[in-house]
Amino acid sequence: MTSKANHTYQAIKHFMKHDRYFDLISVDDVMGDPGQHIEELLSGYEKYGSPLARGGYIVAWISNFTDSMKRSELHYASESWPDRILPVLLDPVTWRLPPWLKRISVPVYLNDDHPNEINWNRVDDVIVRIYHLVHQAGGLAPAPTRPRPLPAR
Repeated sequence: MTSKANHTYQAIKHFMKHDRYFDLISVDDVMGDPGQHIEELLSGYEKYGSPLARGGYIVAWISNFTDSMKRSELHYASESWPDRILPVLLDPVTWRLPPWLKRISVPVYLNDDHPNEINWNRVDDVIVRIYHLVHQAGGLAPAPTRPRPLPAR
């Protein structure tokens, strides 16, 4: 994520937590550098820490500068769990999103003429869509009955 996209994400995360009392747990909060663990988050393997494989949900913060590896992992995860991913566009994306993924994505930038400004009403929409995503699927999946082994490092 570029520094501009990261700044936008941090501003949105702060707004959601302090103005809407809706806290997000990010990859950084749990695992440190997201680049080291993105496969564990988005892959379909039954790895420790994979919220999708365990029945969780992901808000995918997407920037025009999202690297190709993360794009392909997002594409794979969205094919496997289309009802558990909410793509959020931090700025106008010029690379090709799958059409159905683009249809459900939420652009939080103001508009194409002002991509550096945040549309705070759309951030509220993200919160509503997160609730809807979980409600539509019937809530969180039950926790696994036995602990999964930690991945080898």
